[in-house]
Amino acid sequence: MTVNGYQKLAMVTLNNELDKKEMLTNAVMGLCGESGEACDIVKKHLFHGHELDRAALIKELGDVAWYLAEAATALDIPLDEVLKKI
Repeated sequence: MTVNGYQKLAMVTLNNELDKKEMLTNAVMGLCGESGEACDIVKKHLFHGHELDRAALIKELGDVAWYLAEAATALDIPLDEVLKKI
């Protein structure tokens, strides 16, 4: 699957009632929330003696990818263009 293919497929689950501004707001808030959840998993591993929960971390990273795709969609930018800027 291509990155742009993922973006298109992921946006099938997008709330179509949101306008572009609401999409972007939801996306950046979602990015903050999901990246925070990923951070918490790593924090528990590093500082609380928990085993690294790889399955949970993979899920949260997938959620981050979805919100990144939503942000790019809200801005009418292909996701591969975003990733080329890295």
